[in-house]
Amino acid sequence: MNYEALVKDEPDKLIQKLVSGIKSKKAVDVRFEFVDDDQWSVVSIYMDEQDDELALRLHPGDSYELYVG
Repeated sequence: MNYEALVKDEPDKLIQKLVSGIKSKKAVDVRFEFVDDDQWSVVSIYMDEQDDELALRLHPGDSYELYVG
């Protein structure tokens, strides 16, 4: 199954992979980013086998994005 399908149909599996990856590290990088009036924080892991980043972007107002890329 590709990541687009996982994000759409089974995001819980990607979030579980992200949390497992974060838990296995001694330190975690949390970035704070903004563009114009939008701002968010990002926690991510790098997946060597796919040469991709798996990230959770947390926006104000209880919204979030699961990002693979």
